[in-house]
Amino acid sequence: MKAFIRILVMSLVAIAGCKAVKTTVSQVPINYKERIVERLVPVKVSDDSLSMLALFECDSAKQVILKQLNEAKSKGVKSGFDFTSTGQFHYKVKTVHDTIYIAAKDSFIYKEIPIKVAVPVEVNKLTKLQVIEIRAGKIMFGILAVGGVYLLVIKRSVVFPFLLKLLKWLKSLF
Repeated sequence: MKAFIRILVMSLVAIAGCKAVKTTVSQVPINYKERIVERLVPVKVSDDSLSMLALFECDSAKQVILKQLNEAKSKGVKSGFDFTSTGQFHYKVKTVHDTIYIAAKDSFIYKEIPIKVAVPVEVNKLTKLQVIEIRAGKIMFGILAVGGVYLLVIKRSVVFPFLLKLLKWLKSLF
């Protein structure tokens, strides 16, 4: 029964004395800024086209007569023609190249990436009262050392008989 109690007490002391060290992990939030830039993107319109059909005939006097003129064109083309009596056909075409600008949005994301920096952690830092107690203990130890040297060197007759009695008493115990 005594052995069981001893084992129980020793195991309780061992379990109570072993605490798990808890480390706290903190995550640093990543900050980011988003900048949206609007810009106009030029888009070239496809080329314009034109087709023309002219029908000419000759009369009995051997003169050329324009019988029919068909013209098909896209809306970016301006045209005009002249037919002179001397038989010259002048055709003028103007194309208007139009560029369309379409709004586009570009977004830039700037992220702040956290960098791990080693920060010195102060563990078991002494308080002012503890520092004062340590210094006072050193002073008291110094005073005792000086007093012990004084008793051993100057007062030999008092110290040596006391030490001899102390040693005899310790021998008698063992």
